[in-house]
Parts: sequence; structure tokens; C-alpha cells
Amino acid sequence: MAKYMPDITYNEFKRDLKAIEEANQIYDSTTAFDISKQLRAVRLRIDNNAKEKALMEILNETYARYLNEEITAEQALPFSETIAGMSYTDASEYIHVIKNNIACVEEYRQIYADAKTAFDEEDYFKVMSLAKLPVIDSHDEKYQELFETISKEAYENGKTYYMDLLNDYVDSGDKEQAVALMTAIAECYGDEIELDETKRRMAEDWQLAYCNLILDEAAWASDLSGGDNGRYVLNHNYDKIKPNAFVLYDIDDDGIPEIFLYNAENAGDDYVSCLIYTYKDNAAKYVGFVNVKSFCRDSYLICYPFAFDREGGDEDSLVAFDGYSLSQVSYVQKIGESYYVNGEETDDVGYLSERTTILKHAEAYNVGNSKGASTEEGESFILAY
Repeated sequence: MAKYMPDITYNEFKRDLKAIEEANQIYDSTTAFDISKQLRAVRLRIDNNAKEKALMEILNETYARYLNEEITAEQALPFSETIAGMSYTDASEYIHVIKNNIACVEEYRQIYADAKTAFDEEDYFKVMSLAKLPVIDSHDEKYQELFETISKEAYENGKTYYMDLLNDYVDSGDKEQAVALMTAIAECYGDEIELDETKRRMAEDWQLAYCNLILDEAAWASDLSGGDNGRYVLNHNYDKIKPNAFVLYDIDDDGIPEIFLYNAENAGDDYVSCLIYTYKDNAAKYVGFVNVKSFCRDSYLICYPFAFDREGGDEDSLVAFDGYSLSQVSYVQKIGESYYVNGEETDDVGYLSERTTILKHAEAYNVGNSKGASTEEGESFILAY
């Protein structure tokens, strides 16, 4: 049989490749199969270099049509795989590049679609969050530009939108929503949006007092110097107990919590050394420095020890809080093999009986396992209480 002239064969081959593409676009599998059969015969009569050139051109044209959104991935991929199946060299390898690129484009377009929906719903934080996803190369300049544009618009629109929303929360007294939104604004915009005025508007007086206190190291040292326990630690190991964290706990259940300042790195499993403050007479008032073992349900704390000048040993001390100060109610000690109740030696039965009475007041949590914050970043935590 006479061989076709190369230019005619090449054009014929490309024509039939196009026919397969059209059959694929309308999901006409019968036509596509028939043409594929015809092509199998044609490709035997075409120069291999010309065949590969035609296959590569068709693959690139198909991919370009996909990028231009003339056809979908569902239309482009089956046809591309059919074309690649006719090759044993370049085109058969190139199909893997095409499939990977299409997968990347599909992923990127879906992320953009999610961002566009969020933008239309004025969820600008979500748009900016999606824009930060570590996605692989989009391979799609059009959608990349669209995404960059919508991200910039979301960032700018969010400044006004979220501040207006924050003011609405503050005006309506919805503190929980206001604090959550204020935190999100600070994380997104940093110093670009000033929040100090809003914080002052929403804070109660005790919160403002505590916000100042957690950064006032001079006040801590001054207050410690006024009590026996405080003077002892100030002179001996202040560096180990110097606060860098705190928790809030309402000892007397009056609606305003006390603040327990402590050093997170040196907090023990059994007790935590704390500077305790309460809010009275429009100011943060120093209550005392104690080693807190447990919070209690009824205006008490369990400490170890309450008085630092006592002989050391295992100790549980029940301490009462009257709203202004702490006072010892009772304590038990085990020193070596000896037992004591309120400083008087006793037997193990008397010790265990009094210790059980003390521990009945204890809660299941203490300073160490309660949710708190660092002194440097604790303002939002206080305002959220």
C-alpha cells in the first residue's frame, strides 16, 4: 500500500485527533472508539516524529482550552489520556505533567471559590485565612490574580467591617463575642488597628486594675516587702517566684475574682507559690504570699505551709479569706515519724482525722491545673472573664 505524503498524513492525523476530542466533549463513546480505531491504523502510516509532534500539540491545545475554561477537567483528562495512549515517548510522559497541573488548578480554583463565597458573605477573616494556605503552584495566572485581588479587598474591607461589628458587640454588652473578635482583629492587623479605646470601653474597673497589675513588677516587690512570708522570699529566692503568669479564681464567690500571680517555670506539682490580690475600694489590694495547694469551695484555700517560719515537713494548712486578708484556721504536719495538729503533737489517728476535715474543703483543681495566661499577654484573658 502506498504511504501518504508526510504533510497530508500529518494533517489527517491531527484532524482525526480533533474528532476524538469533539467526541469526548459530548461523551460520545461510540464515535470516540471508532475514531480511535481509525487512528490506530493511521498512526502506523505516519512518521514517528510527526506523530509525536501532533500529539504534543494537541495535548497543549487541550490544556490551554482547559485553562481558558472552554472545557472542564472532566472533559480534558479523558481525551488527554487517550492521546497519551498513542505514544511511547514524549506524549506518554507529558500526560503526567498535564494531569498534575490540572489537579493543582482544580484545587486552587476550589480554594478561590470558597474564598469568593466567604467574601460575598463578608467573612473576611476566612478569605485571608484561605489566602495563607500553603497550596502548591496554582499553574493558573488568571485565578492567581483573582485570588490576590479578593484577598487585598478582604483585608481592607475587614478593617471597617470588623471594627463596626466590634463596636456593636460592645454597645450591646456582648463581652464574650467582643473579646473573641478583638483577639482576632489583633492577630490579623496587629498595630495597624488601635484597640486600646475599645478595651477601656468594655472593661470593668477591676479588670483595668488587674490589667495594670500584671505588668507592675515594682508593685509586686513592694507588696512582698510588707509581710513576713513575702520578705522571706524577696530576700532569698525572688528570682524563682517572680511572676510571669496568673490565674483568676473567685475565692469568696462575690462575682469579682482574685488574681493569683506566679512563676510558671517553677510551679510545683504539689503547690504553687503565689502573690494573691483582690479588688476592693476601687483598687487591686494585696492579700498575701502563700504556697497554694488547692482552691476551695467556701472562701478557703489549702496551703503549704501558711507560715514560712515553721519547721518543715508535710503540711496541709486551711486558710480563710475574709474579703481582704488571709488567716489560718487549722493545720496538720507530719515531720519524720511525728504528727502534729495546730503545732501540738498527736498520734496518726488525730492527724488523719484533722487532715480529712481540712481536705473536705478542697476543690479538684488548683493554680497549676487551672486555665490562665502569661503576664505579658494576659490582658485579653482578663477582659474575657
